[in-house]
Amino acid sequence: MIDNLVTASKLISDFDNFLSNRSSIFISRIDGILVTILEWHFDSWKKESEYISSDAALNTWATYNNLSRSLVSIFEKIEIRAISERLSAYSFFKILDDHIMNHINEPTGTNNYCETVLDDFYRVFFSHISDSADKHNIWRHYFPHKWKVSIANLTSDKHILPYSTLNNYLSYSSERIANPIEGKDYNLDEITRNIFPEVDPILWSRILIFMYSPYGENRAKSVIERPWNFGVFGRTHVFGTDSVSSTEKVFKTEEAATLELTNFLFKNELSTDNLELYLKELDSLKYDDESEYETKRKRLLSLFKSLKVYIGENIASNP
Repeated sequence: MIDNLVTASKLISDFDNFLSNRSSIFISRIDGILVTILEWHFDSWKKESEYISSDAALNTWATYNNLSRSLVSIFEKIEIRAISERLSAYSFFKILDDHIMNHINEPTGTNNYCETVLDDFYRVFFSHISDSADKHNIWRHYFPHKWKVSIANLTSDKHILPYSTLNNYLSYSSERIANPIEGKDYNLDEITRNIFPEVDPILWSRILIFMYSPYGENRAKSVIERPWNFGVFGRTHVFGTDSVSSTEKVFKTEEAATLELTNFLFKNELSTDNLELYLKELDSLKYDDESEYETKRKRLLSLFKSLKVYIGENIASNP
């Protein structure tokens, strides 16, 4: 880190202003400027954490805070270009993952460093990935698997990474569920399929819609009568000659993973007692047989019955 804070702030501010004129390959190659930017950010974050509780050093903290914000601005501009331009996406994710892993065991104070970096990353990523020309490679090859949300990742020794993903995803998706866009939200569909690699995306979307839709006195009725604008597509699978058997096996595996993750994350909100309440609400609702509302009612009814059975079997096998 540059010791002279005034000089450092000016140099970084100047670099930020002229970033658009730099080659993306120069910026995010393995030995490029992004490595330095991230290390400067780490050093600045440590200094902020050191001075934040000291009234005597408030001015010093403010200087480091301004420095950090300039570095985050540079990082986010690099990220946008890396996502948009095919040549730099691989190296961007490799550098960021290496940086996070280098500092994952950093002692935490009021903030966790890796969570801070991932918060900055996801603020840009969720808004730009669906427009990326290289999104398929990013999701399949560059985006680190250990950042994705699964039971195995959430219970691993690196659980801070998928939990950061989960928290940022829920913040992003809950806003879009509560205030749905016009038409189908294909962007949220795509992000959901890739962030949660093991679940059935359609069943999982119904869980999320139920959990994060605004509701009145009758929660089931409120959810059913709102737009459901994502959870349109499942996954694309390639099967051999026995396609029917393979399809059924995959669906059952994804359904089981959906129920397991639902119970892991929402066991209080979707407890047996609460499910009983929601099932009674669903049973009490009457809609025309061919209506969209009736289709939604039946889908929630089926899902909650399956979840109730799963919870009962899980309790029985783990007394």
